[in-house]
Order: sequence, then structure tokens, then C-alpha cells
Amino acid sequence: MLPADPQRNGEGPASVRALIAQRDWDGTPIGPPAQWPQSLRTIVDLMLHSRFPMFVAWGPDLTFIYNDAYVPILGGKHPQALGNPFQEIWWEIWHDVGPLADRALAGEATWLEDLPLLMHRHGYDEETWFTFSYSPALDDDGKIAGVFCACTETTEKVLAVRRNAAERHRLEQLFGKAPAFMALLVGSDHVFELANAAYLQLVGHRDIIGKPVRTALPEIAGQGFFELLDQVYATGKPFVGQQVPLMIQRRPGDELEQAYVDFVYQPIVDEAGSVTGIFVTGYEVTALRVAQDRLSIAQTAGKVGTFELFPKLGSILVSEEFCRIWGVPYQEQFSVHDLLRAILPDDMDRVVTGNKDLSADALGYIEYRIRRPDTGQIRWIARRAEAVLDAAQDVVRFAGVIYDITDRKEAELALEAYARNLEVLNQTGDALASMLDVGSIVQRVTDAGVALIGAQFGAFFYNVNDDSGEILTLYTLSGADKSQFDGFGHPRATPVFKPTFDGTANVRSDDILADPRYGQWAPHFGKPKGHLPVQSYLAVPVKARDGNVIGGLFFGHEDTGKFTEAHEQLLTGIAAQAAIAMDNARLYQDAQREIERRRQAETHQHLLINELNHRVKNTLAIVQSLAQQSFRDDTPTEDARNTFNARLSALAAAHNLLTRQNWEQAPLDKIIATSVEAASGGASSRVSIRGDNVLLAPQTAVSVAMAIHELTTNALKYGALSNDAGTIDVWWHVDDSPEPILQLCWEEKGGPPVIVPSSRGFGSRMIERGLAAELRGKVSIDFRPAGVICSIEAPLPALPRNSIN
Repeated sequence: MLPADPQRNGEGPASVRALIAQRDWDGTPIGPPAQWPQSLRTIVDLMLHSRFPMFVAWGPDLTFIYNDAYVPILGGKHPQALGNPFQEIWWEIWHDVGPLADRALAGEATWLEDLPLLMHRHGYDEETWFTFSYSPALDDDGKIAGVFCACTETTEKVLAVRRNAAERHRLEQLFGKAPAFMALLVGSDHVFELANAAYLQLVGHRDIIGKPVRTALPEIAGQGFFELLDQVYATGKPFVGQQVPLMIQRRPGDELEQAYVDFVYQPIVDEAGSVTGIFVTGYEVTALRVAQDRLSIAQTAGKVGTFELFPKLGSILVSEEFCRIWGVPYQEQFSVHDLLRAILPDDMDRVVTGNKDLSADALGYIEYRIRRPDTGQIRWIARRAEAVLDAAQDVVRFAGVIYDITDRKEAELALEAYARNLEVLNQTGDALASMLDVGSIVQRVTDAGVALIGAQFGAFFYNVNDDSGEILTLYTLSGADKSQFDGFGHPRATPVFKPTFDGTANVRSDDILADPRYGQWAPHFGKPKGHLPVQSYLAVPVKARDGNVIGGLFFGHEDTGKFTEAHEQLLTGIAAQAAIAMDNARLYQDAQREIERRRQAETHQHLLINELNHRVKNTLAIVQSLAQQSFRDDTPTEDARNTFNARLSALAAAHNLLTRQNWEQAPLDKIIATSVEAASGGASSRVSIRGDNVLLAPQTAVSVAMAIHELTTNALKYGALSNDAGTIDVWWHVDDSPEPILQLCWEEKGGPPVIVPSSRGFGSRMIERGLAAELRGKVSIDFRPAGVICSIEAPLPALPRNSIN
């Protein structure tokens, strides 16, 4: 009996030992285990204790007994295979293993490695490989009773070897056909073990396999390559070279040629980490280097910089010429945002280079300005780029160029400025030629100056004569509100302003605050508080044809260095145009004044003629009236003549007074005094005259004078002046009612008693009716016994009043 299975605990599949114990062996050629020969039991016991796959085929039918390690090899044939004939179990491979079994039964042991067998153990045919030995199995008598086999399945190993071999073959194919040159160097002497076609082409197809590199390629000694190989082998660190110059002999006996290579020396290490060799790979880039050199020369000559932009990475590869244009030290790669800092803020919105998501047409032609980091200069840059797309038509990168267009741009801007200035000059000239108002001229000139030179502020100070002939200093502003300047007064002839006001020179300063002439005078010692911000300063005198200074043009800007000699020349031309226009305007104004003066003189002359006609007619009418009243039928001729002469004298006195007043207005006090004196002679001293200063029109003045004459004549004949004691008090004032009213009183005192006349004479009628009508007022004569009182009330225009005694 075989011992029981010590690992059997009632769980999991039964072990082979257990199956042997359970098997009914009576129907088998070898019988139950108890009858087995000792040699068989020993073999079986040995197998059951081994973890290596084993079986024994015993007896005439080669009854099959195996151990647990052999179960996976049987697959689906287990456990039915236990105790059955060898040939029945492995019928599908019997043609392979049967002869081997026969040889073992004949006493010949065999050993086979990785024998391919087509087995049917899982319900289908499958390729397998085994390494095994068949040995004769002896019974207790030393006779061959069966076949003993120790085996292992090597299917996975064989398949792995096959896969490795296929992969190696594929790699060898790739290695040989790779466009990059490749070589495998082994050992510290760097012996060529492999070299592909590209490497052999590089070295002229020389026989290098199996030779140390120093022997195979002696011409590269002294170029640093051997030393790099030694370094990589010693340190285990790879080396990468780019466009490294190489002097190489293409074929034996040829001259050395200049070549350039990009290459990698990659150390090969074993499991212990020791370097065993070096893998060499790379490309010959001679053509690329030559093309790059030519491109670099062309870029430098043409001043064109190239770049490759990777928007997703935010990085940019640039050429040396790019860096020279941009004003930065050369390096191959930059962060995009580092370069964008140089672009002027006003242009940044148009430059989309810093965006990560860019469409294929995002980087078309554009012009923008940068401030060079090295010099601070502002330069104009033109940029154009094309997108490089992947298979999905997504942007991978942009390849483009930049070039400096500052000279062209400055020429364009200068041409634009010239055209703009020419237009301003033409428009200004046309406008000035038609302008005759000085104020409009100076405003147009000041506006034109600001536009021509790019000033922030402009002013024109100038002198004009008013209608009375007085000189007034005026000014106009452009670029600022006049209220910002009104509180500062007019500029004085300080050292800064004096050359302009004197007309001796233009004044141009890049920084007036730094000018030694600035800030020397009290009270401000410079600009007053709140003055417009001015640092750049330009002033030009405006001189008339006769050389006299009409005024000055003054311009300013808050930045320094804004005005140039060209600006000064432009303003000098504008100042000359302004002077001509102002001379013309002044000539026109003088002519207009002369025309107006003559027109007024003619009008005045016409008025004088009309007035003279009117006055002559009025005077003749008055004389005619005086004659009619003086030479009445009942009046003696001599008395009539005397009365007529006296009245003519009164009229003449009134006319003389008006003549002295240019026949415009006559003062009331002089009218009364003249009339009284003309009629009474020395008796006029007894007439008191006082009142406000009142002016009367000529016709009214004549009427008042004739009325006073009649009153005085009556007083001499019958009233206060007819004796030596009588007096006359004449007074008047203007009453401030809603409209001025003249109140005048003639009061006689101390004369003989007054008798009321039985009828009104010419004098009384002239006073009460004629004078009332002339004054559009009221006139009354009161014949009081104590003396005659004549009262006059008439409206007057508002007039100044001075008390006159």
C-alpha cells in the first residue's frame, strides 16, 4: 500500500496520491498497488514527492501513472488518464513520442529539448514544446518493465524566444534602414559591434565592424569625439551634440571633408548598472547647416528675423537676426510673454501672439511698435506668419518672419506729415487771404500752428488800436480754454519772452524749465501756480512789413524735446502769412474807418445843409413875425423900429450862443443870461438866475430866448426893471417824477404896482402859446400887483443837473 496523502484535508481537488488510492486497479495489467513490485512503488513514491512533472508507463500496456506536477500538462485528460495505457492517453502525439518510448524499452535513454508537439488536451489542437527525457524503468529483477519520464513544458519559453527573435529581426531591419546613423560600440575600447547603412555611408562604407573606434576612424582624433566616448563610458551620462563640426574621410585616400552632425552617445548598462557599451545615433546635418548659414547671411543682409511660435506652450524659437532686431541677447528660445513686454501698450491689442488658442489665419501681416530693451529706441516692426497644422487641421505652430520697417515708416509718416502740413498751410493761406477780421486771423493762425507742430497749447499775443486810437494787448488760445489763462495777465518782456516781443529771434527750447533764462523774475519766478504744463517751448515773432512787431506766436507741450528745427521753419512761414494778413486787415480796417468818417462827414454836411435851410426858413419866419408885430399901424415908426431892432438883437444873441455850441444843444442858464443881458444891459445885474444844468435843442433854445427877451423888455418898460429898486428872480429845477419835468419860474419884485392889461400883446401871446407849443408843456403869466410871475412846466429827457447861481 502507498502511504496516505498528508496534504489531503477534504478540500479542493483530490491529489494524484488520493486518486491512486481510490482507483480500481484490478482491471489493469499492473493490478492493485499492493501487488506492485517494490521498484514500481519506489518510482511512484519518488514522483509523488517531487514538484517536477514526471510520469512512468509500466507493464505490457505501458499503464500511465503521473504526479501532481504533471496534471497541468494533461489538461482535460486528467484524471481519466491515470491507470490507462500510454498510447491511448497521448494518441495525437504517439507518432512523435511512441518511437522514443520504444527506444527506452529497448534500453536507450533519450533527452530532447523544446520538442514541438501538437497536443489535443483542452478540446482543440495546440502547439506545445517540451524538454524531457525517456529512461528505462527496471523491475525488481533488473529487467526493463517500463518508461520513466521527467519533463517540463517549454511552450511559453519557446514562444517568447520566437517573439524575441521576431522583434530582434524587426529591430535589425529598422536599424539597418533607419535614416539616422546608428552604431553599437562595446567595451572600453569602443569596438564596433553594429553599424547601420546610414553610419557606413557617413564613414565611406569602410570595414569597421569588430574594430575599436580609434582604429576604424583614425582621422577624427583630436576633434574631441574619442574623449566624449571615454567620458560617457566612465560616467554613464549621455551626451547630446547639435551641429557639431566633424572633419571626416568619406573614402580611404580622400581628403578630409567638413561635415556637421547632430548625435547622441547613450550609455548601455547591464543589470548591475555597469556600462558595457555605447549606443551612437544621430544625423548628418551638413546640408542643413550650410542652408542655415546661407539663410543667416541672407537674414542678416536682408535684416529679416525668423521665428517659430508654439502657442499652446507659450514659447518661441528665434533666430539671431530676430534677437538683433528685437534688441535682446541671442538665445534660441524665449517665453512669448518675455518678448511681448517690449511692445508698446497702444499696439498690444492688435498683437495676438500671446494667446494660446489661435486660428490658422491669426498671425497675418501686421505692423506695430516696440521699445528696444537694449537702447530704449522705439522701432516699427512688420510681422507675418503661416500656421503649421497637424492631421486634424489643428494649429501646431506658426513659422514666421519679422523685419524692421522703421525707416520706411518714418518716411511714410514724414510724407503724411508733409501732406498734412501742406494741406494746413494751403487752407490757412486761403483762409487768411479772405479774412479781414484780426481776431479771426489770429485764431486761425494759432490753430494752424498747433496742428502743424503737434503742440498741446498755442497762444497769439498781439496789439490792436481801438476806435479811439488806444493800443490794446489781446490774445487768443488753441488747445486750452481761455479761462485757464485769464488770471495770469499778459507775458512780460522777461529774458524768455523778450526776443519774441522785440522781434529779434525765435526761441526754441527742449526743456524751458532747464533754460537758464527761465524763472528769474518776481513775483512767480517761473510759471504761476495753475499755469498750463509746458516744458517744450517754441515762440516766433510776427512782424509787419515795416519791421514793427505785431505780436508773437507761443507754443508749448508738457513733454520735453517735442519741437524741431523743421517746426520752427513752419511757424516762421505761418508768422509771415499772419503778418501779411494782419497788415491787410488793418489796412482794410483803416480804410473802413476812413470811409465811415467820410460817410459821417457827408451825412453831417447833408444834415447841416438841411438844418441851415430849416433854420434860415425858421429865422426868416421869426423875423417876418417880429416885423409884423413891431410895425403895426398903431405903433409910431421910431418905436416900432426900436422894438424890431431889440427883438432882432435877442434873436441874434440866441443864434450866437447856438453857434458856439455847434448848433447842437444850448445850456438853459446861458440862454437866459444872454437874453436878459442883451435886453437890459446894466440892469441885468438885478436879475438872479439859478437852476439845474439843462440842455435845450436849438429851436427850443431860440423860443426860450425870445420869451425871456419879451419878459425882460416888459420888465424894463412896466415892471421890476422900470425903477431902480426892482429885482427879478429866475429859477428852475427838474422834478424827478416818472419822467423828468422842467419847472421854471420868472418872478418880479419891487417894481411899480402891476395893472392887468386889458388885452394880450405879441409878447404875452408868444410866451403863453408859442413857447408852450414848442416845449409841449404849460406856460402861464400871472400879473400880480407885487410883480409879474411867469411859470413854465415842460417834460425833458433825463439830464445831469448842477445847481447854477
